[in-house]
Formats: sequence, C-alpha cells, structure tokens
Amino acid sequence: MPTPLEMQRTFAIVGTGGCGKTSLAEMLLYKAGAVNRLGAVEDGTTSLDYEPEEIRRRGSIQPSCATYLWNKNRHFLLDIPGDGNFTGDMECLLKGVDSVVFVLDAVDGVRPLAKKFWNIVRAAGLPAVMVVNKIDRDRADFQMALDGLAGLNVKPVVLQLPIRQGDSFVGVADVLTQRAAEVANQQEELGMPACLLVPDQIRNAIARLVRRVAPRLQVLAHSEIPETHSIRIGPILKGA
Repeated sequence: MPTPLEMQRTFAIVGTGGCGKTSLAEMLLYKAGAVNRLGAVEDGTTSLDYEPEEIRRRGSIQPSCATYLWNKNRHFLLDIPGDGNFTGDMECLLKGVDSVVFVLDAVDGVRPLAKKFWNIVRAAGLPAVMVVNKIDRDRADFQMALDGLAGLNVKPVVLQLPIRQGDSFVGVADVLTQRAAEVANQQEELGMPACLLVPDQIRNAIARLVRRVAPRLQVLAHSEIPETHSIRIGPILKGA
C-alpha cells in the first residue's frame, strides 16, 4: 500500500567533502533494511557512490537518491556532494526536500566551506539536525566541533553525547530521555502531573522514545491543549 504523501519525508545530507556523509547515508539505509550489506567508501562498495569516478576518488561527484521504509512509511534520502567543485546544484536540490541532516567532522570541526553550505540551508528555510561524525577517530574532539557551531550562528540543543573510555569511543548518552526522566521525577515529587508538550508531527515518536525511562510522563501534542486552557511550560533541554 503506498505511503500517504503527508507521511512521506525527503531529507538531504549536507556537509563538506570527507566528513562522512555517504558513510552515514549507507548506515541509515542498512539500519532501515534498504540494503542488506554495509558498504564502505574506502572499498568503493557504497550504494550511493557507484560511478567509476566516484569509486576512484572515494567521494561523491553527483547527488544520489535512495528510498527506504521506516515504521511502514516510505521516505527518501538525498546525498549531496560536499566537494566544492560539485555543489553548484545544492540550492536547487534543497527545494525538493523537507529537512536537512548537516554533517560535521569531529576531527576537523567546522570547515570554511561549511559556513557557505549552512547559509544555503538557512536561506532555504529548512529545519536541520546536526550530526557530529567520526567520533571514533583519533584526535576526534566533540566539544571542539560543537563550539565551532558558534561560527555558524547556531545554538544547538544537544540530544546525544559521546561516551569515551580513555581513547576509545564506546557509545552515546541520550540527553533527551535522561532529562525527560529527571523532569518527570521532579514534577511527581511536587505532586504535579508530568507532561511533555511537543509539535503534533513528532508526538508519537517522542512518546515511544521516552516511554521506557519515564513511563508516567504524558506526552501531549500542541493540538491536544484546548484553546480555553492556559498552561505554564518550561524547557527540558538547555538551548531549547
């Protein structure tokens, strides 16, 4: 059965060359079950860099599109080249997407070309999520990459933090669910019901996300608050 148009999403992966966009796209497709093996840029086996010149260069020279199913809905992914010689179509390509995944390199941080790309994204008026990639590499510095966002006039709300043991990257801590659980406990100690107010479009997804750590936290969409009622709200994440 075809996915209703209002349930479909198309997002673009944007970032400078070598930051790991294609590898990230490959992992997303693999996790979604759209491909049955995890390719690697170094081996020339990714599903999105398939042209001989891309395999030789180990980098994208043209935009590539892929589709996948997630929660029974069909979505589309657009991998946009990050080499400055092949980004002339970026403004046009962004007219056909709903949102952007903006990728940064944890080793090099915010590169000069990233500011140009970010200005194009902002001019398009698109919502974006920032991904700090290559956390497992030598010399990776998450905080350096995060601080570099100030040069893009971005004040990010951090949803996940890397966990390191010595020089090894071992996982991530989910800041959103942790803070949701803390706020829920604080409200309950005050004898008040714990509620989380979110946009309608993400209500079900957030409810599933926090259910395990805060089962009594009630997630409400904006449209579920009657116009005859007024409520007092506060952020659960710094910068939100």
